[in-house]
Amino acid sequence: MVLRIGSHPLIYSIVVILAVGAATFFFAIVPLVRMIQPGGKASVGDAQAALTTAQNALAAQKKLADAASSLSTDERDMLAYALPETPDAPGLSIILKSLANASGLKLSSFDISEPPPTDGTAASVGNAEISVALDLVTYDRLKIFLLAAENSLRLFDLKTLTFSPGTGSAGIQLQSYYLNGT
Repeated sequence: MVLRIGSHPLIYSIVVILAVGAATFFFAIVPLVRMIQPGGKASVGDAQAALTTAQNALAAQKKLADAASSLSTDERDMLAYALPETPDAPGLSIILKSLANASGLKLSSFDISEPPPTDGTAASVGNAEISVALDLVTYDRLKIFLLAAENSLRLFDLKTLTFSPGTGSAGIQLQSYYLNGT
């Protein structure tokens, strides 16, 4: 029996279908199987670990949400005051000016800057560097100002303090915090 080209289209169709099926198997299915094998890109163990991490984070968020919902309105306001959602330069200016006035000092200048993140990622709590210049400074007034800043609801860390007795001025570097990306 001699086969002639074009005389048996069914045979050629079957051969083409088998060739396409074999190519699909080797170029599409085999790489997918390799990905899901242990050590592959889509390892089930890695996916399970990522799922466990995400479930733990979700449980922690739910716990925090439950704790936040149990806070009274006054407690929520105090928390928002202590850790606002932005650096809040105007609010910081008002706070520091009132602390200075209550201590018998004069706030002569105020500067706020937000340092960039050191590792290239944004942290959940940002910080703002604050430079304050005070006039009418005596040792006792400066102690009162620092104590008032320490007892303030707004979170402050004292970074540096420059004071020369008899000059009547002082420079203070503070750090304040805020929620970042909320």
